[in-house]
Amino acid sequence: MEFRLQIITPYGIYFDKDIDFLNVPSSKGLLGILPKHAPLISDVLLGEIMVRDNDTEKYFATSGGLLKVNEDGVILLLDTVESEDQIDIDRATNSKKRAMDRLEKSKLDDKVDVARTQASLSRALNRLKVASRRNG
Repeated sequence: MEFRLQIITPYGIYFDKDIDFLNVPSSKGLLGILPKHAPLISDVLLGEIMVRDNDTEKYFATSGGLLKVNEDGVILLLDTVESEDQIDIDRATNSKKRAMDRLEKSKLDDKVDVARTQASLSRALNRLKVASRRNG
């Protein structure tokens, strides 16, 4: 049994396919969605989304958004989304290094926006975690 998943970003429809299972990070913890799930609206946090289709798992990095489950399927409205094979590992690694350097600098310079820098580091670490799934 399957259900329809649509992932929509500010740039349009990113993903539109029937799937078997969805795992999404939320403020309530990981939400596992199966066919015929009860209606639900939830936040989506920065983290890893897993989609299972015919025993194949695909992973996506997201910076967050909203989830809506109804009788027609699931809609994810996401700020950003990248599959594990779309992530530029060099770019994510450089972003992680820049954020870590800025955090180190923040100990001596109170002009560094620590919250913004920590958010940037979290996004980079999430992207690297999802990208590491490429090879198993």
